[in-house]
Amino acid sequence: MATAMASAERPVHKFYVSLYKVIHNAKAAQFEITGRIFIDDLNEALTVFTKRKTYLGDNKHTPADELALESYLQKKFTFSINGKQQSLEYLKFEREDNTIIVYLRVKFKGKINRIQLSNPCITEVYDEQQNIIQLEWNGTKKSVILTSSEPTFTYSSI
Repeated sequence: MATAMASAERPVHKFYVSLYKVIHNAKAAQFEITGRIFIDDLNEALTVFTKRKTYLGDNKHTPADELALESYLQKKFTFSINGKQQSLEYLKFEREDNTIIVYLRVKFKGKINRIQLSNPCITEVYDEQQNIIQLEWNGTKKSVILTSSEPTFTYSSI
């Protein structure tokens, strides 16, 4: 009975994965990033990050929870172009079923030879977390799985 109650309170899933689409928009001179993260995993990571309970995606969520999300993503998700770390701009989030969708962007004008992404999000809570990156840039599509042991991906156009 206790198991049934626990599962009724919080959906349990046995895999820990998030998906991030990173698309280069040459006209706008920016990379547009859309991330899909399970709500329960994200709130656990935010709770560890802020040292207070968060309720993102819940009717109890507060503006402080969204600020925590923005700070967390800006600290954890790093994006470098040609060896120089870029500013990650948080735009918004929305809820879809049991996931949070985050919208981010990185503006960059100039020639891009190399991109480096680091995304250890959620790995501080679940070592088995996998962050799938789908990159569309320079006419190519590349997918990679980032993990706690390999949180960084580098892609070069040369």
